[in-house]
Order: sequence, then C-alpha cells, then structure tokens
Amino acid sequence: MLAVSIRMKCLKFACLVLLFAVIISMMALAFLKIRINYEARNELSGDDIKAFLSGYGWTVSDSPPKAEEITIPENFNAIYEEYNEIQKRCGFNLEKYKGKPATKYTYEITNLPNAKATVLVHNGKIIGGDVSGTEYGGFMTGLCEKGASNGKTG
Repeated sequence: MLAVSIRMKCLKFACLVLLFAVIISMMALAFLKIRINYEARNELSGDDIKAFLSGYGWTVSDSPPKAEEITIPENFNAIYEEYNEIQKRCGFNLEKYKGKPATKYTYEITNLPNAKATVLVHNGKIIGGDVSGTEYGGFMTGLCEKGASNGKTG
C-alpha cells in the first residue's frame, strides 16, 4: 500500500513537472514569435534612406521626408505597369508586393533643381522608388538612372 502511494506521488510530481515544462516552452515560443515579428517590422531610419539615395548620387534636403502609408495595387493598370518597368530597370519589381502596404517617403533633391525622390519601403526593406521633376511636364526616372534625369523617362 505504501509503495502504491509513493508511486502515485511520483507520478503526480512527474506530471506536474511535465506540465510546467510545456507551459515554459509555450511561453518561450510566444516570446520568440513576438521578437521575430518586431524585428521584421523594424523600419529603416531616415539616415539609412539618405545613405541609400546617396549611393545613387542623389543628395537630399535635411528636412524630414513626407511619409505616406500606401497600398501597392492588387491589379496594375497601364500607368502602374509603366512605373514597374522603371523599377525593373533599377533591380526592383513591385509585382511581388501587389496588395501589400508600404510607406512612401518623399525627399527634396538638392543636387537637381525642381526634383524629388520617392522611396517605397515595405517591412523595413526598400522595394522601389523614383526621381521626378516637380514642375509641370516634368520627368520621372528610376533611382539608379541619374543621367536620365535631364529628359522625360518612363
């Protein structure tokens, strides 16, 4: 009788330890998932984007960029198809971001008169952008096409 009682206590204790281990494991997995989701949403800083633009030869104003939340359209019309061709020339492709949210940052370019740079960011990653003239009848070109900015492109 005493042996059965000791076995039951050991069995209850083992079950309790196992339950505790499962709860701790679930909490650790939940914490890890939250951390991964946070890191995936980590946004680029303004300095990161300025350095990116500088890599293509663009100098931008020190004033903060205009930021706008947008959604890449699910279906591209002719204008978006043409815009995506500009992106492809610079190694980007918005096709894989159809229907996804993005942040559009707009910077004033200081080394080209009457021009602005637009940079599209999704989940902390630059997914595209352009340089365009701000005057009526201006131009639009890819971020990588600095020499093409004197004429109308795209």
